[in-house]
Formats: sequence, structure tokens, C-alpha cells
Amino acid sequence: MYIIRKKTKIEGHVRVLIGESYREKGKIKQRIIRRVGVAHNELDLERYEKLAVLMIEEEISKKAKADLMLKYDGEIDDIPINKRHLLNVTSGDVSEIKRVEDGIPEVYGDLF
Repeated sequence: MYIIRKKTKIEGHVRVLIGESYREKGKIKQRIIRRVGVAHNELDLERYEKLAVLMIEEEISKKAKADLMLKYDGEIDDIPINKRHLLNVTSGDVSEIKRVEDGIPEVYGDLF
């Protein structure tokens, strides 16, 4: 993964993106995996680049966890003890972003 800086049509504005290279049928291709933001000045650009670095680290961590779970077929007991620290998540690490209600309350409202 890498940071892409792309100039916009508006003079002085730079779009900050996160890109990734991958192989498809033996050819190397590139794709944008995340849009970080549009910087209007040098200070914004510096902040967005720091944010992009943090996002890249987070994505790498997520992929490592997913690969680890796939390798051991989703069974935590099968994962070696020296690799289990990759799965440690506490309630302090998790926050609710959006709550989605699906079903009766959404259709009929709160009846009870």
C-alpha cells in the first residue's frame, strides 16, 4: 500500500488517496482502496498524509488478523500462543459508529 497525491482541477488543492498494487492474470494492476481527503494547503496535506500512514497501518493489521484466522480455519484454540496477541481486542478499542435497526421497529415503530 502506498500514498497517492493527485492534483485537482482547483489550483492548490491536492487529493490524498491510498493505493494498492495487485496481480490479476499475471499482470500487475493498481487500485485505490481509500480516499483520505482533499488538502487545501500545505498544513492540510501534511495532516492527511499522517492520517493516511495510520490508515495503512490499520489496513495491514486487519489483513494480518484475517489471514491468521483463515490459516487456522477460524478456531482460536488452534492458533499458536505466540500469534494470539494479533487477535487481542478490548472493549476500549471498539466504538459504535452507527446502529442499524432492521425489522419490526423500523417498519412499525416502537410498539412495546
